[in-house]
Amino acid sequence: MVNVLQPSDVEYRREIKAPLDAEQYFELIDFIDSALSPIRKTYPDRYISSIYYDNPVYKDYLENVSGQSIRSKTRVRWYDSDYSTAVLEFKSKINKTTAKHKINLNASIFDSDFKGESLKNILHSLGYSDLAHGLELLYPTVKVTYDRRYFELISGIRLTLDKNIQYSIFHDNNYFLNKLHSPVYAVLEIKFFNYDADLVNDFLNDLPIRFFRHSKYVIGIDMLYK
Repeated sequence: MVNVLQPSDVEYRREIKAPLDAEQYFELIDFIDSALSPIRKTYPDRYISSIYYDNPVYKDYLENVSGQSIRSKTRVRWYDSDYSTAVLEFKSKINKTTAKHKINLNASIFDSDFKGESLKNILHSLGYSDLAHGLELLYPTVKVTYDRRYFELISGIRLTLDKNIQYSIFHDNNYFLNKLHSPVYAVLEIKFFNYDADLVNDFLNDLPIRFFRHSKYVIGIDMLYK
């Protein structure tokens, strides 16, 4: 991945995830609806599309699978099938904290052609020539789509629920028409700053859910390329 993130540039958050089966998902929805401390809905539900990029030897994938303490991912993401919302995201992880550096892509020059060469040209046109140079070895590997619901426990502690997760492979400049469904029904993600860790732990103690590492990108590669 292009190294655009430095510790001084962004504030890193903690991020924990839990794959859910259908029963756990609906139990969690009931819990959110009936929680004594209000869990408020922060945004309307959205349909998210992401395309992940990697180099020819799948560096980002292998670093994630091996659990390296410092690793990264590159993706383009947009919302509700609206290309005008598209952003290029560089997601960096250092130990247990993550951060994102985002670049808004100009809707007038952005289209559904997501080849690495196209990204490079777009970044050149937006004045990110140094960044564009680093994208030359990246190419699109997996497209992921899902429905997301947004909640907030308290200010700064965010909860998202993703379901209907589907994966497509990029091949010969076209996605396969058949989409593969994720083996999990839904995914809960909780994002927070280190100073809120105790509050999050108290919240998690009330949930009958097991949290562990879960990467949509890794699952997509495993399903589509193996």
